[in-house]
Amino acid sequence: MDVSIESAFKNFLEIDFKKIKKYKKAVLAKKETEPLHQMRVSLRRMRSVLFTFQSVIPKKITKKIDIKIATVASYCNRARDIDVYMETYLKKETLSSTESLLYKIVVHYREKEYKKIQKYLKSHKYKKLIRELRRWIQTKKWRKKLKKKELSAWKKTLFLLPKIF
Repeated sequence: MDVSIESAFKNFLEIDFKKIKKYKKAVLAKKETEPLHQMRVSLRRMRSVLFTFQSVIPKKITKKIDIKIATVASYCNRARDIDVYMETYLKKETLSSTESLLYKIVVHYREKEYKKIQKYLKSHKYKKLIRELRRWIQTKKWRKKLKKKELSAWKKTLFLLPKIF
């Protein structure tokens, strides 16, 4: 089965876009730390796709959308760093009195960071960004600024997959 560069690019972005939407609900529920981690991973993967395909889609075309994806990721970073710190250093059965005090302080700051993320994920700004990102992916908005030579590269086959059926 032939896969064009363009369809691979679009499919990779769509996969992680769907994951971001899925994990948003769990981050808002804030019962576990893993959804925040997975949301952040999906955002990084989307940015990686933009970077990886720079040979056929110049950075000047993807720069604005990349910055917007990075903005969402930046809201996740501090809370995730705190989660990792807690899992690494404060996840013991018994904590010393100093560690217990530190644990309480860290939990307080973790709550503050999660509230910031939740507020952002509920904001008009985030909803607008998601609509724009969905539209950018679905309508292949990146094509509009490509030159003819660049457009022809999109039609090339990325790789051949054997037919399974």
